[in-house]
Amino acid sequence: MPLRSLEIAPSGAFFRLQMPALLLVFLVLLGCPLASRSALEVPSATSGYVELSRDATWLRLLHYQGGGIGNTRSAIHSPEFFLDPQGSTDAAAELSATVRALHQPVVVGGGG
Repeated sequence: MPLRSLEIAPSGAFFRLQMPALLLVFLVLLGCPLASRSALEVPSATSGYVELSRDATWLRLLHYQGGGIGNTRSAIHSPEFFLDPQGSTDAAAELSATVRALHQPVVVGGGG
């Protein structure tokens, strides 16, 4: 029985064949820190909400009236309207509470 010579793959052939698999593993591992972040992690009011809460559109949405920042009060007096207990006078607290509420799970089929 004649001996056959072993064929040796050209250098780099292994990596050319394995590159798609390695790329897929890299992309999956790259996404792991993003996937591990909790959906309920919501930025606090100090991380930009204060500036956004001063926006005229947000203030109009809450029916705020007043002479300026820190001197505003909503024309709505019903506590059920606001998500934050201080929402009628604190636009940043109300914005923070609104964003937190938007990140809460939705309950389907809650009877009433």
